[in-house]
Amino acid sequence: MWATWTVFGSLGRPEFAGTRIRALTVRVHGHFAYTTCVFEGVPVLGGERLACTNVLHRVDGEWKLVHHHADKAPLMGAILEKLAQGEDPAG
Repeated sequence: MWATWTVFGSLGRPEFAGTRIRALTVRVHGHFAYTTCVFEGVPVLGGERLACTNVLHRVDGEWKLVHHHADKAPLMGAILEKLAQGEDPAG
């Protein structure tokens, strides 16, 4: 279940102050769980804050992510689009 947060938490490079997960709440109900949190993006990605929700299902003892939702992040989306096109996001 923590694999998702490990990936999100490692997105930010130290020179950009990293990303942060704030106000993480985990609720488990049998073979289902959900998490809510605030994801703070690194400054290079616009520094936006997104409310996030994940829904997980335990199958054969392993937690599987079955749904993810996050707020819209226009600045982050525009910067990632520039990076994907090989452009300098600052320019």
